[in-house]
Amino acid sequence: MSIHSQPLPTVFVDGGGTKTALRYGDETLRLGPSALSLGLTPLMACRREARAHWGLPDRVLWVMSLAGCEHAAHREALLSHWGEPLLLMSDRDAAWLGCSAGHPMAVLTIGTGTALAWMSSTQVFGNAGGLGFVLGDEGGGAWIGRSALRSLAKALDGDTRVSLSIQTWADGLQVAPDLSAVMGLTEEATPARYAARAPWVIQAARAGEPVACHIMERAVAALHQLLQRVPEPLPVALVGGLSPFFEDHLRALGHQIQPAIGTVFDGLVQALDGFRCPGLSLWRAGDV
Repeated sequence: MSIHSQPLPTVFVDGGGTKTALRYGDETLRLGPSALSLGLTPLMACRREARAHWGLPDRVLWVMSLAGCEHAAHREALLSHWGEPLLLMSDRDAAWLGCSAGHPMAVLTIGTGTALAWMSSTQVFGNAGGLGFVLGDEGGGAWIGRSALRSLAKALDGDTRVSLSIQTWADGLQVAPDLSAVMGLTEEATPARYAARAPWVIQAARAGEPVACHIMERAVAALHQLLQRVPEPLPVALVGGLSPFFEDHLRALGHQIQPAIGTVFDGLVQALDGFRCPGLSLWRAGDV
């Protein structure tokens, strides 16, 4: 049975490691994280909140873009246990489709993590990055926040190679100026909690703070290296909460930075309407 033969209410979901946006009709609801890398519990909680908020019926078509779709076990668990019609894409792929409107282009997502997707001039889809906090995501918010806390910890540990104002950094990173406090925070930290420290690091770098500048220089270098994975010169759109900081830096390195044509939600609509290209992954559950 096709999607269009079912007159079901449709909810679009853009779920990341820090926050989730859900759209039903003309209204957007913003909730906490729902990335698949966190398991199913946060996503299920978002569904309950959305159902209560909008008074949704028991059976709804869910069209989702989720971070962490590369976690095969969590993805298969979602498809098996969701219990309602579901069309699923990775956040990386949905961002590309919405930002490019299906034209040859690269889209670099810079949020809690980082991910890159593109379609070549021969209409072949490719991607890189999106490996998650433990294995990758260099240049993303969680990586920036962790790098900052590492610098503060080294200064507190007496490493003379790290010269910074301990009180200023502790205040900015919202932690007590004590090594045990920093270590305790990192023992409990999730990618979202690390990423919450990134805006202060960016602000400090803009103000010329040397250690923060070094962290952001490394972030720019990591993103530049990731963009070099694109197999041909293509225009590049930057998306994600941290992308504005990097636009001028990446343009100065020779990348053809252009505005996004649309949004993740536009990409989900195009996927629902049947857009396909070789290499673009979609997963379905229920009568979809």
